[in-house]
Amino acid sequence: MKALRTIIKKVLFKTVYPIFRLCPIRRNYVLFNCNNGKVFDGNPKAIFEELRNKQNANQYKFIVTASNGVVIPENVHRVRYMSLAYIFYLAVSKYWVININAFSGVNPRKDQVFLQTWHGTPLKKIGADIQDTSRSTEKEEWRKDALNWTYFLSNGSRSNPFYKSAFGLSDNQILTYGLPRNDRLGDNKQLYDSFRKERGISKNQKVILYAPTFRDDGSQIQFNYEEFSKKLGSKFYLLVNFHRLYVEKGLGNFPNVEFNEHLSITDCMEVSDLLITDYSSVFFDYSILNRPMIFYPYDYNRYMNEERGTYMEYSSTVPGPICYSFDSLVRQLMSEDNSKHDNSQFAREFNANYERRDASEKIVSKVFGL
Repeated sequence: MKALRTIIKKVLFKTVYPIFRLCPIRRNYVLFNCNNGKVFDGNPKAIFEELRNKQNANQYKFIVTASNGVVIPENVHRVRYMSLAYIFYLAVSKYWVININAFSGVNPRKDQVFLQTWHGTPLKKIGADIQDTSRSTEKEEWRKDALNWTYFLSNGSRSNPFYKSAFGLSDNQILTYGLPRNDRLGDNKQLYDSFRKERGISKNQKVILYAPTFRDDGSQIQFNYEEFSKKLGSKFYLLVNFHRLYVEKGLGNFPNVEFNEHLSITDCMEVSDLLITDYSSVFFDYSILNRPMIFYPYDYNRYMNEERGTYMEYSSTVPGPICYSFDSLVRQLMSEDNSKHDNSQFAREFNANYERRDASEKIVSKVFGL
């Protein structure tokens, strides 16, 4: 059934998109697409908020791609991904603000501006650099899509060579401003306090954010939640945030373990005291908070040799202790070393907006002239 729906969408798109492209471009229309409407957060939302707060914001019509149930701001127009309305606005909107690969066959018109905000910082290989040879068609689609990007948003200059290699980007396409979603990271003390109060988390407990990345083969994340709850539940509260591509089922209920369903990844970082991750780029963002991090790459050899691999040597890059097994992770959490950290230099090196937190402002000025 899912395959049939995909075929129908492709036929619909190829039929009506060329027709809608005959309509005049609406120069005040801004189309936002975050993860094809599954959520509205991250870089697209941060740019939207900056643009909406400008003095001349009322001149724009904001169109937000959002599935039913996804919360979006008031006074914006909601469209479902690949609906007729979405295809129409894709064809006529002057500005596109998108954080993932566009649908195959999308071709911006001469006067349209395609801002690719992306959704992370490259540690693991992306785009055409992914090692898996079975994904050659997907890699070629990334390359083709990148030719349409007017601008590509980069977290920092250290990452630009990787973006160029992965997508074939030129210097003129890359805006090295930092990620807009991080402009206000660390400012929401009220959210931190309310999260703990609502869940009855004691003052002696630290909140751990566990944010593993997606495995391309779809394999389940290996983490013993029951053992964590028994051995460490009195000391920690575990907030688990899976990658958006994961569908984890039947994980059960464990004391002091929560599987996130509503908070954005930015909010998850805000409410936590410590991060556990593997190859996810979340640790680049988290370094801005200057809080402890532990790395748990339990499938290190397979991931490096059979899946994506990484751009930078793993052990010398990650700013925290590495635990290759669950037992070593438990021992690390039981130790007192987790309070010792200073990630400020690392954060400064990989986040262009670490000092001034002005990525959103720079983008709105560059792209919209405001």
